Amino acid sequence: MIAEEPYFMKNKKWYYHDKIEWKYKLTEEGKKIPEVVKSYEEYYRDEINGEKVDF
Repeated sequence: MIAEEPYFMKNKKWYYHDKIEWKYKLTEEGKKIPEVVKSYEEYYRDEINGEKVDF
């Protein structure tokens, strides 16, 4: 099954890839949109126990 693209990745103005931490980060514009923040948090949530994963 192909995973659906997370909502926060629908607009390149909302996120960027941090090459030092090697993860996606939200831009200031993305942080202002509740749906984007929720999608981002869900993307980095551990699906097994609902805890956030530290990378």
